[in-house]
Amino acid sequence: MVGNPPFLSQLNLATATQRGLAALIKARTDGATSAYTDTAAVFWIDALTKVTVGGRVAFLLPQSVLASRDASAIRHRISQAASLEHLWVSTDHAFADALVATCAVVVRNTTQSAGPVERSHSLEFCELPPAALPGHDNTDEDTWSSLAADAFGIPTITFASTESVGALAEATADFRDEYYGLSGFIVEHADNMSDKHYPPLITTGMIDPALNRWGVRPSRILKSTWQAPRINRQAMDETGTLSEWIDKRCTPKLLIATQSRVIELIVDEPGTMLPCMPVLTVTPKDTAKMWHIASVLGSPVACATAMSRYSGTALTTDAIKLAAKQLLKLPIPIQSNAWDHAADLYRDASIAGSNTARIELLINSAEQMNTAFDLSDTDRQRLMAWWTPRLQRTFER
Repeated sequence: MVGNPPFLSQLNLATATQRGLAALIKARTDGATSAYTDTAAVFWIDALTKVTVGGRVAFLLPQSVLASRDASAIRHRISQAASLEHLWVSTDHAFADALVATCAVVVRNTTQSAGPVERSHSLEFCELPPAALPGHDNTDEDTWSSLAADAFGIPTITFASTESVGALAEATADFRDEYYGLSGFIVEHADNMSDKHYPPLITTGMIDPALNRWGVRPSRILKSTWQAPRINRQAMDETGTLSEWIDKRCTPKLLIATQSRVIELIVDEPGTMLPCMPVLTVTPKDTAKMWHIASVLGSPVACATAMSRYSGTALTTDAIKLAAKQLLKLPIPIQSNAWDHAADLYRDASIAGSNTARIELLINSAEQMNTAFDLSDTDRQRLMAWWTPRLQRTFER
């Protein structure tokens, strides 16, 4: 069976499935779908039931099905009932009228052990060496994106790590209720406004690595443009619905941007800033480790790991988009002097007087993190050659 199913993102109101139909789809797939599973993935798993043992299904799909959390149950189900034989990923813009990055998967209906997956990429179908399908235990980390990593030039590295970011922090993503609940309570900055009574509202576009561009880079929020948006706390307490949410967010934390080439973050030590969806909030379990968390999330190892595990879920193939739970699964090194030094350098970068100085400090912090992760000289050179230009381009926007 060969197919090109409809790509219908459930995050877009124009293409979202009605609630009643979504419930029927979930029942038909024995619970393998969620509220945000792209309809293309539903057609994919349904097609597998329509071929006999030994039959193949070859589908054109959005690349997000390789990594998205909401397709994880479908990937797990297919890996149990079929063998992935070939994967093609579009490293070029394959379809003139489509903005979605695409892939093609060929699976065979069989319960026999899967062999190496044949791979190719680009419009020329350039071959890649066969690779083993990643293991699956139905967790967020079990993605197929690593099969496409080398097609996008993401370096494969070996690093020393026994724990993840979740050992040091908690992470949260806000949703539509928090976004639309801001309506009517956003005000533009004035000199007499304090952070306590008018906390700054931070959008993902205001966040660069170790640099908060609030008040410098304007952002669109609720169909209006704001230069330095704040939230009127008193008005919210009197007539709004987000007072409790503000209390929870006004605490020392890190704010993480989405749709970025490297993991871009700022540290809010005083705990006065508010995230605007889709900014992720990372709250340290121990505030003394705040800059250690910043240096590890801002490291090349975290960037390459995130791209390898979760590429395809962002708007472009060259960007990172992490869910809160996925962010907590990124590795941390064993505590060391190198990590301490990297944390100090990241703090210095956040108060640097120029972007030139900031980039230099971030690169120095990255080198210390490479030491903390015990990278080989070869991996270190390959990783920095890939990551450094990505960091530098971030500050050219």
